Amino acid sequence: MNPPNAISIEDLLARCQSARAEGRIDDAEAQCRRGLAQLPAQAGLLFENASNAYASGGMTSARDRFRRAAVVLPGVAAIHFNVGVCERAAGRFTQAHRAFQKALLLDPSATGALDGSSHCQVALGDSAGAFVTAARLMCIDPTSPKVLASFGFVAWKCDRTDIALWALKKSLVLNPSGREADMNVANVLLRLDYRRSAINRYRRLARLLPGDPDAWLNLGVAAITAGDWLGASDAYARLTRINRGRPGNQASLDPYPELPTDPTTPASRRTAWHALEFETQQLRYLLERNALPKEFENELQAYQAIIQDLDEERRRAVAFDLSDTEMSSISRYRGRLTHVAGTGWKAGAAGSDRDARPALNPGVDWGGAEAAYVDAYPAITVVDNFLDPMALTALRRFCLESTIWFELKGAGYLGAYFRDGFNDPLLLAIAEELTERMPTVFQNRPLRMIWAYTYEQTMVGINPHADFARINVNFWITPDEANLDPETGGLLIYRRPAPESWGFEQYNGAPGEEIMNFLGDDARAPIRVPHRQNRAVIFDSRLFHETDRLNFRPGIENRRINITMLFGEH
Repeated sequence: MNPPNAISIEDLLARCQSARAEGRIDDAEAQCRRGLAQLPAQAGLLFENASNAYASGGMTSARDRFRRAAVVLPGVAAIHFNVGVCERAAGRFTQAHRAFQKALLLDPSATGALDGSSHCQVALGDSAGAFVTAARLMCIDPTSPKVLASFGFVAWKCDRTDIALWALKKSLVLNPSGREADMNVANVLLRLDYRRSAINRYRRLARLLPGDPDAWLNLGVAAITAGDWLGASDAYARLTRINRGRPGNQASLDPYPELPTDPTTPASRRTAWHALEFETQQLRYLLERNALPKEFENELQAYQAIIQDLDEERRRAVAFDLSDTEMSSISRYRGRLTHVAGTGWKAGAAGSDRDARPALNPGVDWGGAEAAYVDAYPAITVVDNFLDPMALTALRRFCLESTIWFELKGAGYLGAYFRDGFNDPLLLAIAEELTERMPTVFQNRPLRMIWAYTYEQTMVGINPHADFARINVNFWITPDEANLDPETGGLLIYRRPAPESWGFEQYNGAPGEEIMNFLGDDARAPIRVPHRQNRAVIFDSRLFHETDRLNFRPGIENRRINITMLFGEH
């Protein structure tokens, strides 16, 4: 067969572009394959083929196809620009910046490449370079609302807040419906500590765009900054609904009927053996309690098949990606807020409509606990029987039966975070009552973060680290009989705090060896706090600490679960 003539290539390209514009990606792919089978190095077809992959969300495939096109046409700036777009979308900012720079060598006035390059420099921590690149973009097109919005974003990230506010507001004058510029004005106001103005702006954006996750995320962050945890809880609950979908047990009484019922973004394929094992255990646990419809037994069988088929490399890997087929077989369950076992608690400030039931155990000598913490050096105290028994039961059920463990962590544990499903009102009631019961310790040190971890019994916990706060409250809810070694399973707390000169990345994420070298002789004599159900450890967050060795019985009800609350500024 003779190769198609120029007219037929043009026809194929037109058909491909038309199909992609109409969302018919498979048809667009078919047109490209038809042409590439006969002319595998035809530049236009290679470019369209890459564009098809980009339109379908396959960033790695799109990048590889654009690279093929770049081999054929190395002097075309647009191709290198698109390589950069794909790399940036995948979070590979160094590679993206390099591709954008190639595009700029070929076309110094390429506004898209300048824009992409400045954002990559922000992500890579090159504030000075990012600002210079964004200023170059402004010189080329100073009246474009899009360029002004981008320049304002970069200026904000580079702490040039006055310039950022000027550029963003000017962008909004030219384009009043510019959502990103509007959002970034609120971000700048928050950076300038105009909290109320920022919150009002975020709320307005959230009302205008109720399905936009960024609006609710930013509103939640701003509310926490202002100490409004009830407002943050509502914002994050809506954010979780948008990202994770509506729980099946809320179908008849939907708290957010204006929001979509299905997740708006696909769940991550990134997983590990221990994560799949936990999800299998929890799915079986929910099915046994009739908390999920029987048809979810199909997902249970799919999980079991995936685990059974894991080769040694994937079984031992810290993380790996599920295949298309594997992900499809469990997609109704994995990464979704499939079921939530709410505690039924109501949160609120004292004197409001807060739940009448106590969250903390009223039988504890809270004045004695407060005095013990104030007098201790280093600042550590242990409170047993921490929660009221009814609250402990409700919180344990929430953790066991709610599909909230979305965050893959370390070598054997999973995380649940306040902004991503772990925001039952009982948690806020605990924090509120702590402030009332131990005012000398917690007043003027507002709540900053809440999370929980669940641990695989045969693996390891968290390495030595310090936290970005003033006070750490860590408590356990797993029954004592689950722990096969009652002298361990809790926390090791070292007696030396992180140096003031260390930044967050160093004291929270440095290798264990580096931290142990800093601790010196203190590394050999930690304070060991054994695991006990309903035991809380309250300590100075700057003290290095780590999970003690684990030896818990198998089964989901025996998994070690700790809940952490951080209070005050570091």
